[in-house]
Amino acid sequence: MTTTTHAELLDALQAHLHEDTTSLPDNQIDEALDFAEARIRKEVRAREMETDSSISLTSGTRTVALPSNFIGHRRLYLSTSPIRQLRFVTPEYYWATWMSSTTGEPEEFTVEADNFLFGPTPGSDYTGQVLFYSLAALTPSVTPDLFTNHPDLYWYGTLVELAPFLGASDSDIIRWESGYQRSKELVLMSNQRDRHPGPLVRRRIGSVV
Repeated sequence: MTTTTHAELLDALQAHLHEDTTSLPDNQIDEALDFAEARIRKEVRAREMETDSSISLTSGTRTVALPSNFIGHRRLYLSTSPIRQLRFVTPEYYWATWMSSTTGEPEEFTVEADNFLFGPTPGSDYTGQVLFYSLAALTPSVTPDLFTNHPDLYWYGTLVELAPFLGASDSDIIRWESGYQRSKELVLMSNQRDRHPGPLVRRRIGSVV
């Protein structure tokens, strides 16, 4: 059975559970799916989770609210001429370096609570562009790219979270958790291949191909 939508995932899970003479209401499966997605957000970083957004930096204000559904940054730059890519620093380094009221064109940033912090504090208004990790919930009307490309990650993740509702056996829990770990590893490997080119092929000058 092809699983490409929220409804198809629920149907496939219900069919799988019915084989074990177990039935659960859809809202209980959706609750388990929510927990699986929360776990995925903590453990997975992949190309399919990347999105970008513009942010507005205001003169004299060091903080800017994080974009909605932000779970981690990839890159941040100012739309100046030339473009300035900002360096990420730890909060400890940020406050040791930029605690004073120095203002100017930001060079570095950090993340605290639900905000970006810029150093130095912007001396003018700027527009920034941030590439970040985000993962929308799988719903009847929203299908994240991560689910489209890796439905098995959601399948096994949801089964693991369903285990307490089902009173699942140890062997089932081990099997589902192993499936989740294997799926996650394949996602991370796929992401690694997307980030790096293949091995360099050297060709001898004058060789016959």
